[in-house]
Amino acid sequence: CGVSDSDTSINMNSIEMLKLKKKINNYKIGILCVYEDSSSTHKALNPSVHWTPAMTDRIIANRNEYANKHGYKVIVGTDAINHDYPVAWSKFVAIEKYMNDLDYMVYIDLDIVIMNMEIKLEDIILYSILHGKPDDPFAYKVHSNSNNKVKPQPMANGMSSMSPPDIIMTNDRNGPNTGVFFIKNTDWSMWLVKESFSWAKRMSHKTTQDGLKYPFEYEQRAIHYLLNTDVWSKRGLPTYKEYSNVREHFNYIPPCKMNVYSVPPFFKETTETRYNNQYIDGDLLIHFAGYKGRTKI
Repeated sequence: CGVSDSDTSINMNSIEMLKLKKKINNYKIGILCVYEDSSSTHKALNPSVHWTPAMTDRIIANRNEYANKHGYKVIVGTDAINHDYPVAWSKFVAIEKYMNDLDYMVYIDLDIVIMNMEIKLEDIILYSILHGKPDDPFAYKVHSNSNNKVKPQPMANGMSSMSPPDIIMTNDRNGPNTGVFFIKNTDWSMWLVKESFSWAKRMSHKTTQDGLKYPFEYEQRAIHYLLNTDVWSKRGLPTYKEYSNVREHFNYIPPCKMNVYSVPPFFKETTETRYNNQYIDGDLLIHFAGYKGRTKI
């Protein structure tokens, strides 16, 4: 399910397409991560943190190898951490702090290893424009391989909408996952990160004041709230009034394009439920999602 030439073949010879590819290939792209290591004095807020310097050095080296190959900028946002809240919330703070003159920031959690150095982030942006879905409730089933390709589908409005999206994200069975996502440098995107972080204090407990249990942990709650996802709304949690406007800025692509898991902790081994978010050789990266503490390591 890697990004291939066949994935981006719609009107490839058109002047419009050539201009779009040139524009995307000239983008300045940053790769961001934010984490606390095992020496942190703030472990009370991050009890599952067991990242040792030896491990983080290897992970950052992996990012640097990939970035150096393609001309990206690796940003380790440790000095952007707001220690009033668990560190995951600070990905929003770091995006705002380091976006600067970048065109796109790609946030990648620390529990992710880049596996395929040949896949370019620009190709994922192009794929999202051509084949992404603006409101995709995990529509891509069964991981593709040489005999079972996931066929890219053009946008419903065809080639008339070629503007790079503000947010590129993937879904799993629980909806949007914030472990990996692209965010474009726009006024709206900067509003989103500020608005998302503003909910850190109000969503720092396991339940609302009315006793309704939040799904997930930390910053993912804010994104699901702003989008009013199925997982969020089915719990009877408060509805964000402008969620329909927020949804218009999100574009979803198959998980196998940029956010696949090692062995999904919440999937059973059946044909029906083994979706294409499980890693196979050739995928861009592998995400050790769902595991905690030393189990993750």
